Amino acid sequence: MSGFVKKLGCSTIVCGEMSLERSLALLAEVGFQAVELCARPGIANHIELNQPSSYYAGISEQARSAGLAIESIGGTGGTQLDSAEFDRLIDAAASVGARMIVDSTGGKSDDEASFLRTVDKVNAAAAKCARAGIVIAVKPHAGHAIFSTATALRLMKEVDRRTVALCFEASHFWRTPHREDPVEALRSLATHVRALRIRDQWKSREKMGPLPTQIPGQGALDLSTLAKVIVEMVPAENVIVELVGLHEGTGKSESDRCDILRQCARELAVLFRSRQTKSRIGH
Repeated sequence: MSGFVKKLGCSTIVCGEMSLERSLALLAEVGFQAVELCARPGIANHIELNQPSSYYAGISEQARSAGLAIESIGGTGGTQLDSAEFDRLIDAAASVGARMIVDSTGGKSDDEASFLRTVDKVNAAAAKCARAGIVIAVKPHAGHAIFSTATALRLMKEVDRRTVALCFEASHFWRTPHREDPVEALRSLATHVRALRIRDQWKSREKMGPLPTQIPGQGALDLSTLAKVIVEMVPAENVIVELVGLHEGTGKSESDRCDILRQCARELAVLFRSRQTKSRIGH
């Protein structure tokens, strides 16, 4: 199988309360090529909803000027699929040229009624997205109705796969009650994955690790094997860093953010660019 070449990118969640203009400049400065714009009030709100077309045109121009492709709008933790705000999120995504909205589903793990309600919620949201030519990338999330390989595969059997895909982030599978192997989870889900989020995770499977252990290469995940599977099997166009702990209110300086982002960019380049080169040569 020929390898899928990825752009390396970052979510603006790492930039917290910084302005969007400065956030984009910083991500480009450290070497990223793509971006997820967060619409997550109280965490990172870099794209506002219900704004005039000139506002969204300005965002598109800022991203172009920084040399960053807008991969998606991230609503996880901020905009629920069945909320009134989600309709405006669709409009915002379409207006800046984002082809995906990344969101988790909420609901409860291991609860059949919650799972069935979640399927209905995803399908209703997807029908709205389809009219705008946008894909929902559902992110399996620890504690939510869609949280594991089994629930993600079951969801994908119940939706229109032209409009619904998965966002894969390994640490959530690491933290499932079933103690899943993220590599095997990715192999099982690869054909459904259109969005990739990457961070490391400490050895505990009970909760998200502290910020230093989320930096790629600083935790317990087998990121080298994950990268190999991503390049060989996953048709997503980008790999996006998503770190929790640099967002609004955490008190990290711009210098701190820059140092951490440079380290992330270096680690991703090692993980992916060498593998992509080998893949192209080998095929």
